[in-house]
Amino acid sequence: REEDVARGRRGAWRRGAHGGHDLRFAGDGVAGCGLATDGDADRFPEAEQELQRALALYPSYEEALLSLAQLYERQQAVSKAIPAYQRVLSVKPDHPEALYALGYLLESQGRSTDARELLVRLVTVQPDHADAHYLLGTMAEKANQAADAEKAVAVEAVEQAGGAATTSSYARSVSLRDSPSSA
Repeated sequence: REEDVARGRRGAWRRGAHGGHDLRFAGDGVAGCGLATDGDADRFPEAEQELQRALALYPSYEEALLSLAQLYERQQAVSKAIPAYQRVLSVKPDHPEALYALGYLLESQGRSTDARELLVRLVTVQPDHADAHYLLGTMAEKANQAADAEKAVAVEAVEQAGGAATTSSYARSVSLRDSPSSA
């Protein structure tokens, strides 16, 4: 089985000895098509068709699910790649490649909270995943920069709105609140 996948043979599912689906490939491949490179862009539709056919027979086939998600990502079809990676995670919740790829895509779509949750889960499962740590660090840096920018805008707004009067009003309210006679 693994040799067939490694050779990228096109295949069809066959019934296994125990009545379930078995990974035996005939011809040249579901795996081969699913792992098409960017240089094979003209084969993307064929790859998608082969993967969909495999998944119609065995909906929980993790490798085909992952290959389909990666294919969509290579096509820059983010709206298809995100649910495809989510489907991989529904089969194997701690799948490292799917956790990272989905986290990366969600971050690229501005969904930082969702992305962070997936990446934290990934580094919990696989603490040495350098790419996940790097992306989490990058996200934290962006969040700090955004917070700093918000503070700068707030200070500027206070200054433009009569900063000294506003600031002194605030200082007076704080001093009254903190004074012993107000207790």
